[in-house]
Amino acid sequence: MTKPILMAVHEHPRELATIQRELLGRYAADYEVIAEASATAALERLEALRGTADARVVVLLAAHAMTGMTGIEYLQRAHALHPRAQRVLLLPWGNRSAIKPILKAISRGRSIATRPSPAALPTSGSITSSPSSSETGRNSSLPRGTV
Repeated sequence: MTKPILMAVHEHPRELATIQRELLGRYAADYEVIAEASATAALERLEALRGTADARVVVLLAAHAMTGMTGIEYLQRAHALHPRAQRVLLLPWGNRSAIKPILKAISRGRSIATRPSPAALPTSGSITSSPSSSETGRNSSLPRGTV
């Protein structure tokens, strides 16, 4: 049996490399990590994986702002290909302009998981670390949700 798949999509090479390094550093023993530089390339890869009997895509991470389609649009299309995968939207730290499309997705009956994009994090943080209970008001791990 092959490893379950974590796929990240980001158009900025430095941020994509950071995301890939973070995921590999923490999850390489148990998961295959795939990093794609565009939503289109990621959707093509997901389509190919759908035809593979033993491929299990379990987490999809996407940058909020991408050319061609937003991260929300990508995650919606990816959901049609791999409906069991958890979807995470990566947002620039403190980006208030991202709130409107997130609220729109929630109002359409979709819950959403968001994480700060790694390049925008304070130097002590990482995308794979869980927020502290003081940050969230509760003990939590990577948020669950769908887009």
